[in-house]
Amino acid sequence: MAEGPDDEKGSSEVVSAQLSRASTGLGICGLWEADVSETQQTRSDFIAASTLFQQLHDGAPSGHFTLEWLMTSLRDQSYGAIILLLGIAAAAPGISLFAGFLLLAPAFQMIAGWPSPIFPQWVARQLLPTDKLSTVLKRAIPILKVLETAVRPRWPMPLGATRRIVGLMILLLTVRLLTNPLPASNLLPAALISFISLAYLEADGLMLSIGLFAGLIALAVDAKILFDVAHEIVDRVGFQPAGLQTIVSRSSEAGKQYPDVAALCGPLHCLLA
Repeated sequence: MAEGPDDEKGSSEVVSAQLSRASTGLGICGLWEADVSETQQTRSDFIAASTLFQQLHDGAPSGHFTLEWLMTSLRDQSYGAIILLLGIAAAAPGISLFAGFLLLAPAFQMIAGWPSPIFPQWVARQLLPTDKLSTVLKRAIPILKVLETAVRPRWPMPLGATRRIVGLMILLLTVRLLTNPLPASNLLPAALISFISLAYLEADGLMLSIGLFAGLIALAVDAKILFDVAHEIVDRVGFQPAGLQTIVSRSSEAGKQYPDVAALCGPLHCLLA
């Protein structure tokens, strides 16, 4: 029996609906797979921090190196490794400010969601002494090997959101490092930056959460101290209503001789009465 135009139209609508459902299912499946793959913090090419730093030490060029060479050598783990190196350097006297200013660049880029840090060409190609890098790596590698017994890949976290949160915390701690003038005030933020970057580099969600929480506590304590100091300064300067009333009262007495002054002080005296 031949199919009429209506039957053909109905068949095409059924086929279109099936294709639509199939594509929707594939789309949902694809989104789910993307979500799962993004949540997998551990990578197939994951390298422990101590091993990565040992490779840097062994392959460092003689004489001088550049940030461009460093980022190329670090590959997918460039954010965590560079921030860890700069955090260790920020704890050393004499170069803490320089390391702090360099920390601002990857922190902002992590917040922006960039996949890897990028420095201006004049910074990336600046020659830096290899012996300084070797000294930092030699001191860091034995400590990292000890820490890696506790810091290891676990608690997978979404890469995109984690990168932004870590970048924001690194930025706040760096600002604290650069703006506190007290001696040895760089040690605490530098230690927190190093710990957070190590946990991020080792893909350890548990230790990363602990580090972020410790950073929040440190920033809250600093804010409380700053508020108390500001309040104490205000009290010592004497910005109190009673003090203002005394000034206005004396000005009013002087205004008996100078009517123009009395005209200005009269409304202020009424407000403070």
